[in-house]
Amino acid sequence: MSEPDPCVTPVYVGIGKITCFIPDEVPQQAAAPSITPEQAAQHALASLQLPEPSVTYTPSPRVNPWGKHFIGVPYRYVVTGVSAQSLTHSEQGITIEMTTTDPVITIDHGDGTIQQCSTTHACTHRYQDPGTYITTVTAHWSITWEALGQSGTITTTTTSSSPPTRYHEIHTLLTEPKQN
Repeated sequence: MSEPDPCVTPVYVGIGKITCFIPDEVPQQAAAPSITPEQAAQHALASLQLPEPSVTYTPSPRVNPWGKHFIGVPYRYVVTGVSAQSLTHSEQGITIEMTTTDPVITIDHGDGTIQQCSTTHACTHRYQDPGTYITTVTAHWSITWEALGQSGTITTTTTSSSPPTRYHEIHTLLTEPKQN
């Protein structure tokens, strides 16, 4: 068996003479990433830690003498805690740039009514029937990403819900005022 030729790059220096260049170390090619930029973007999404929406509403039941929620009252819902985000994430030699805009907000009032709201405007809702309802707020995120000359969009949601809240019906009775 003959030994392999150690000459990596033969160099011809004259007639009949061959000189050989043998480097101390043969440079290694960088290993190609084992994931695609889109897969890296999906992994980076987990590091983005998108916030859950928070909702407050008025009037509070603390402002009435019974301390309860009532049907027919216009409740004003304000969503907070969600806003545009950005992130740079590296994985397996791929650097991902991710950006979101303010999410689209939907509020499911638990009575069959679903409203689309924004983080800058309040929604108003009136419950029509007595009952116990859970309000669920969902932030619909659209995330754009760029890496290695490629780009794309990922959509995802974050959700929060209120505890079950009882809405009561109130009855009024009009009487003649007492005459003194």
